Amino acid sequence: MGSPAPWNTSSPSRSNCRNARWTWWCSTRGIHTSTAVGTMFFQIRGAIAEFEYALMSERTLDGLEAARARDRTGGQKPKLGPRQIKLAQQMYDETGTDGKRRYTVQQIADEFGVTRPTIYRHLTRENA
Repeated sequence: MGSPAPWNTSSPSRSNCRNARWTWWCSTRGIHTSTAVGTMFFQIRGAIAEFEYALMSERTLDGLEAARARDRTGGQKPKLGPRQIKLAQQMYDETGTDGKRRYTVQQIADEFGVTRPTIYRHLTRENA
Protein backbone atom coordinates (compact mmCIF):
# COMPACT_ATOMS: atom_id res chain seq x y z
CA MET A 1 0.00 0.00 0.00
CA GLY A 2 0.97 3.63 -0.46
CA SER A 3 1.88 6.18 2.16
CA PRO A 4 -0.68 6.84 4.90
CA ALA A 5 -3.21 9.57 4.15
CA PRO A 6 -3.15 12.65 6.39
CA TRP A 7 -6.76 11.86 7.35
CA ASN A 8 -8.75 8.73 8.00
CA THR A 9 -12.43 7.97 8.21
CA SER A 10 -13.77 4.76 9.63
CA SER A 11 -17.23 5.56 8.27
CA PRO A 12 -18.37 7.83 5.43
CA SER A 13 -20.84 9.52 7.79
CA ARG A 14 -19.71 13.03 8.75
CA SER A 15 -22.77 13.84 10.83
CA ASN A 16 -21.13 13.82 14.24
CA CYS A 17 -17.46 13.93 15.23
CA ARG A 18 -18.30 12.36 18.58
CA ASN A 19 -19.72 9.30 16.87
CA ALA A 20 -17.40 6.40 17.69
CA ARG A 21 -17.58 5.13 14.10
CA TRP A 22 -16.05 8.29 12.67
CA THR A 23 -12.63 9.76 13.48
CA TRP A 24 -10.36 12.16 11.66
CA TRP A 25 -6.74 12.94 12.27
CA CYS A 26 -4.09 15.08 10.68
CA SER A 27 -0.75 13.33 10.88
CA THR A 28 1.21 16.52 10.12
CA ARG A 29 -0.41 18.56 12.94
CA GLY A 30 -1.21 15.86 15.49
CA ILE A 31 -4.93 16.69 15.61
CA HIS A 32 -7.30 13.80 16.26
CA THR A 33 -11.07 14.12 16.69
CA SER A 34 -11.32 11.20 19.08
CA THR A 35 -9.63 13.34 21.76
CA ALA A 36 -11.20 16.22 23.68
CA VAL A 37 -8.55 18.65 22.38
CA GLY A 38 -9.10 17.58 18.77
CA THR A 39 -12.87 17.97 19.07
CA MET A 40 -12.46 21.40 20.69
CA PHE A 41 -10.07 22.44 17.90
CA PHE A 42 -12.69 21.71 15.25
CA GLN A 43 -15.47 23.39 17.23
CA ILE A 44 -13.38 26.55 17.62
CA ARG A 45 -12.34 26.45 13.98
CA GLY A 46 -15.98 26.12 12.92
CA ALA A 47 -17.01 28.99 15.20
CA ILE A 48 -14.31 31.23 13.74
CA ALA A 49 -15.37 30.38 10.18
CA GLU A 50 -18.99 31.18 11.05
CA PHE A 51 -17.90 34.47 12.66
CA GLU A 52 -15.87 35.47 9.56
CA TYR A 53 -18.86 34.72 7.32
CA ALA A 54 -21.13 36.86 9.51
CA LEU A 55 -18.60 39.73 9.45
CA MET A 56 -18.37 39.62 5.63
CA SER A 57 -22.16 39.67 5.34
CA GLU A 58 -22.46 42.61 7.73
CA ARG A 59 -19.74 44.57 5.93
CA THR A 60 -21.35 43.93 2.56
CA LEU A 61 -24.74 45.14 3.81
CA ASP A 62 -23.14 48.19 5.46
CA GLY A 63 -21.30 49.05 2.24
CA LEU A 64 -24.46 48.74 0.14
CA GLU A 65 -26.36 50.91 2.62
CA ALA A 66 -23.62 53.57 2.56
CA ALA A 67 -23.61 53.52 -1.25
CA ARG A 68 -27.39 53.97 -1.35
CA ALA A 69 -27.04 56.94 1.03
CA ARG A 70 -24.67 58.52 -1.52
CA ASP A 71 -27.16 57.77 -4.35
CA ARG A 72 -24.84 55.17 -5.83
CA THR A 73 -25.96 51.86 -7.22
CA GLY A 74 -23.94 48.77 -7.92
CA GLY A 75 -23.30 47.11 -11.22
CA GLN A 76 -21.65 48.03 -14.45
CA LYS A 77 -22.04 51.45 -16.01
CA PRO A 78 -24.32 51.53 -19.07
CA LYS A 79 -22.52 50.90 -22.36
CA LEU A 80 -24.65 53.46 -24.18
CA GLY A 81 -25.77 56.88 -23.04
CA PRO A 82 -29.22 58.36 -23.74
CA ARG A 83 -27.98 60.24 -26.81
CA GLN A 84 -26.36 57.10 -28.23
CA ILE A 85 -29.53 55.07 -27.61
CA LYS A 86 -31.59 57.65 -29.49
CA LEU A 87 -29.13 57.65 -32.39
CA ALA A 88 -29.07 53.83 -32.50
CA GLN A 89 -32.87 53.81 -32.61
CA GLN A 90 -32.83 56.32 -35.50
CA MET A 91 -30.29 54.21 -37.38
CA TYR A 92 -32.41 51.11 -36.83
CA ASP A 93 -35.61 52.84 -38.02
CA GLU A 94 -33.96 54.32 -41.14
CA THR A 95 -34.93 52.56 -44.36
CA GLY A 96 -33.34 52.66 -47.79
CA THR A 97 -35.00 53.29 -51.17
CA ASP A 98 -35.79 49.59 -51.48
CA GLY A 99 -37.85 49.63 -48.25
CA LYS A 100 -35.35 47.54 -46.29
CA ARG A 101 -33.52 48.69 -43.21
CA ARG A 102 -30.50 50.76 -44.15
CA TYR A 103 -28.35 49.49 -41.24
CA THR A 104 -28.25 46.01 -39.75
CA VAL A 105 -28.13 45.58 -36.00
CA GLN A 106 -24.56 44.30 -36.39
CA GLN A 107 -23.54 47.49 -38.23
CA ILE A 108 -25.13 49.62 -35.51
CA ALA A 109 -23.38 47.58 -32.81
CA ASP A 110 -20.03 47.94 -34.60
CA GLU A 111 -20.55 51.70 -34.88
CA PHE A 112 -20.96 52.03 -31.10
CA GLY A 113 -18.45 49.33 -30.13
CA VAL A 114 -21.00 47.12 -28.37
CA THR A 115 -22.57 43.72 -29.00
CA ARG A 116 -25.81 43.02 -30.84
CA PRO A 117 -27.67 42.04 -27.64
CA THR A 118 -26.81 45.45 -26.17
CA ILE A 119 -28.42 47.16 -29.17
CA TYR A 120 -31.50 44.92 -29.02
CA ARG A 121 -31.86 45.64 -25.29
CA HIS A 122 -32.08 49.39 -25.99
CA LEU A 123 -34.35 49.32 -29.04
CA THR A 124 -37.96 50.15 -28.29
CA ARG A 125 -40.24 47.15 -28.11
CA GLU A 126 -42.61 48.20 -30.90
CA ASN A 127 -39.77 48.67 -33.40
CA ALA A 128 -37.58 45.70 -32.48
